[in-house]
Amino acid sequence: MRLSHRFPTSLLAISAVAVGSLVAVTTPAAAADGPASPAEYEAYLEDPEMTGEGQRAPHAILRPYADVPQAATASDFSPYTLSLDGDWHFTYADHVRDAPAEFADPGVDVSGWDQVAVPGVWQQQGYDHPIYRNIPSEIAPYDQPRVPDDLNPVGTYVREFVIPESWDGRRQLLRFEGVTSGYFVWVNGSYVGYDQGGMTPAEFDVTDALHEGTNRIAVRVFRWGSGAYLENFDMWHLSGIFRSVWLYSVPATRIQDTTIRTDLAGSGTATLKLSKSTLK
Repeated sequence: MRLSHRFPTSLLAISAVAVGSLVAVTTPAAAADGPASPAEYEAYLEDPEMTGEGQRAPHAILRPYADVPQAATASDFSPYTLSLDGDWHFTYADHVRDAPAEFADPGVDVSGWDQVAVPGVWQQQGYDHPIYRNIPSEIAPYDQPRVPDDLNPVGTYVREFVIPESWDGRRQLLRFEGVTSGYFVWVNGSYVGYDQGGMTPAEFDVTDALHEGTNRIAVRVFRWGSGAYLENFDMWHLSGIFRSVWLYSVPATRIQDTTIRTDLAGSGTATLKLSKSTLK
């Protein structure tokens, strides 16, 4: 289970600035080339053990700041964060067979595509239709963990951005707070990963895929995957990048994760214990 809670105190932010140089962190191995054909996409979507690929391990959010006074404000924004919320180029298809085969490389022209807002769901922006799950299933045929062969709506998103010069020499992390259901991510044509945990965050190290100047992120989102069966309960079922997307930049040596415990000691007092951990 990924952690998604933000701590209101500035303690974590300050600790990340003050002692971030004490802990060495390594990045995971690069992901595979990623899918291209409809059969390859479905191999991911229909595999209940393929919940993610190329992701960073779950951790508490430790936002990077320029200095301790800035960290003390506990703001969501700093010189080392870049929001990717806003208008994205978008195209919709009822099945990936009908979706553009070429879209991730920077040279592909997407200027004629529609635009949608991120965060947002495509059913509220003129595409597909919402389904309210009460008694019947939204997926037909109901054949878990497989997805329907004739209809599995897919939205393809593309956005360009520029990395600040002050980020040079650091590690760049791309974070999705929530996308439903299964989705694949490319940066400048390089496949960086996959996630099927629609209601929880996912994070990817995209440092090696970035370059100076304009960069392109492309995301292909499917309405149904094997995980959709687990999310098939009494609610409105919607699709797309429905929570924020952002990049942040961290030093190569840093605190990766931390745990705070407050052990009750009686008489209304408690002992605060702060520990750090690293991703190897």
